[in-house]
Amino acid sequence: MTDKTPYRTEEALERFIIVTNSGKFFNQIPIGGGKESIDIGIEETDSEFSFVELKPWNSSNSPMYAIVESLKNLTEYRVILEKKIKDIRVFDKINLIILAPWSYYEAYGLISSSGICHTDKISILRKTLDELSSEFGTNICLMALQLDHDSFNDACRRICDRERITEQKEIGISGKDAIPELKRDRWELLVSSDKMP
Repeated sequence: MTDKTPYRTEEALERFIIVTNSGKFFNQIPIGGGKESIDIGIEETDSEFSFVELKPWNSSNSPMYAIVESLKNLTEYRVILEKKIKDIRVFDKINLIILAPWSYYEAYGLISSSGICHTDKISILRKTLDELSSEFGTNICLMALQLDHDSFNDACRRICDRERITEQKEIGISGKDAIPELKRDRWELLVSSDKMP
């Protein structure tokens, strides 16, 4: 936008994650038609795939809402395969990952402002994830990004300055715009179902 910050923060964050991670990372994978898409997909192996539900720093969608969205996507994927609605790739194993910055989880009371997990809430969430994991036959985890909102906006502004952007405009990014804090090996596990490796 004119202040050199993204118009849609979640979409911008999603694109930065894709360009930061080499390999088989994909964004906006259509799943059920219309606007239904998996935010990020990661081909782990030939037989294993991860659906990533991404949430930005400020979101009115709670972690539980994100988990339900992920389960909906998994269910749609399985229905498409079962009913042969589309010819899509079959994976033996699908993992569900909820990915968001630490401050998102802080806003929903899962961690303190100093980054300490609220063990009582995490314990309840782990039990819920275990039950959902067992019911849906999948692995579910919540992971956190180590990037604060100001640093992200600074990265966006640097690109706008480089491209001499002075008005609201769509800009592309590439590997040279990677943000190291978004690399997958820097995502931190907050909580997972017992099935998660």
